[in-house]
Amino acid sequence: MAMKTYASLAMLKSKLAIPAANTDRDDELALALVAGTRAIDYRIGDLDVEADDVWTGDPDDLELATGVKSNVVLATLAAAVRFTKSAEVPFGVAGMNDQGVVAYVRSSMPEVDILLAEATESWGLA
Repeated sequence: MAMKTYASLAMLKSKLAIPAANTDRDDELALALVAGTRAIDYRIGDLDVEADDVWTGDPDDLELATGVKSNVVLATLAAAVRFTKSAEVPFGVAGMNDQGVVAYVRSSMPEVDILLAEATESWGLA
């Protein structure tokens, strides 16, 4: 069984400044890629009845989709970085008002929305 992804493990490692030879986090990174790919499928309305990106637990089972536009690859990487780093970074705005601390954590991924605008509005990177 294979796990579909629109970006490679090496590409995600590069975005996270992880040396390619370091395999310590490959399971976690592969899962982030599968989740990122599924998030992109959801955003562009490409949800299969039977998902072809079922988690096998083995990063060697990643299958890089072919013929994917660059905006989809970049959006997948952006989503995978968020999934990987979300425990460390709130990806939102934190501030202080007269009543005390206010934190706003974004549930959207605006960079993904911008990259995928082409898929829904005929605009973007090709």
